[in-house]
Amino acid sequence: MRDTKSYFAALDLLGDIFTDKIYNQSSAWETTASLGYHFTPVLALSGDLNYGRNPQFTEEIKALLRLTYNMTYTGIGGKK
Repeated sequence: MRDTKSYFAALDLLGDIFTDKIYNQSSAWETTASLGYHFTPVLALSGDLNYGRNPQFTEEIKALLRLTYNMTYTGIGGKK
């Protein structure tokens, strides 16, 4: 993962190896690439692109676009 003041990025690879074949396949894998941009310290726009192969789907492509707002709190409560 890479995270700077203005952008962030990540690359992940997941794999499963099966003892018994499923639909004549002995493994499944998926890779995910993520890229995002910080508009402010609490507001970011990011997207993910996933590609994988598994026994149920020969090839699978998924995409996700997200807008994230991180609420911040001071942590100061009222008097006890």
